[in-house]
Amino acid sequence: TQSLGFTLNEIREFIHLQNQFDAPSFLIKEKVEAKIKIIRNKMSDLAKIEKILSAYSLKCLGTGSILECPII
Repeated sequence: TQSLGFTLNEIREFIHLQNQFDAPSFLIKEKVEAKIKIIRNKMSDLAKIEKILSAYSLKCLGTGSILECPII
């Protein structure tokens, strides 16, 4: 589960719940849904950053003086 982005504390919570045979499964589902929301928000933020950086990259020719590059 750590490879899926869960912290060690979250994994401990999963193990604790797993050891409680009568624990309702929605507790796990809620944690997974919350992680999905976090991941989607991060992906959205990264897409915005990528779009901005791509636009800057197109404006900087990579030749000539650094003063001609709008990234700086």
